[in-house]
Amino acid sequence: DQNERIEAASIIIAGLLEGDGVEEPVLFRHLAGRLFRGLASGRNASRLGFSIVLTEILGQLFGEKDLAGSKYTGLTFDKVLGTLVEKTDAGGSGNGQEERDHYFGQLFGIECFVRAGILFADKARWQAVLDLVLKLSQKKSWLKSQCGWIIVQAISQMEVELAEETLQKLADEGVAKTPEGVGIWIAALDRFPDMKMPKQP
Repeated sequence: DQNERIEAASIIIAGLLEGDGVEEPVLFRHLAGRLFRGLASGRNASRLGFSIVLTEILGQLFGEKDLAGSKYTGLTFDKVLGTLVEKTDAGGSGNGQEERDHYFGQLFGIECFVRAGILFADKARWQAVLDLVLKLSQKKSWLKSQCGWIIVQAISQMEVELAEETLQKLADEGVAKTPEGVGIWIAALDRFPDMKMPKQP
């Protein structure tokens, strides 16, 4: 139930961050051991619930409140992103379903970073996430369209210069001529009709 999920997410967020908030080791333990690992759950409803919580926590850590810069200084962007990758790594999964769950978990986790609106104050953040999305899209053919959709969502948040760099990166990586690349191209042109396009393709 969507209302129950939102209410439960609000309770978790309040328990972790309201008032003085929990200590950094406690917050990291929840991020690593429950939330990121929970994204790899085989239950879709659980994955959605964890996504709501993560999006809000990431927004408070690296967004306007900048809790990572004031209270949780050990939780750097690179450390948190690396923890997502570690906890949703499909390497050594026992079977195809577990592998699928881990890939979807990583996909949902990356989308949390995008939806939190925290990637474009520092260009290096988006470059790290874009590299991760492109790497993930090569894992399985059925991940390509979802990875493309994540980039489309990101395009809607960035400035024109970064959009130009992103399209150039897609061209350099050979993604531009794929259906996903075309979709991203169209979304970028819709947002920035006068943007500079790569010479190829």
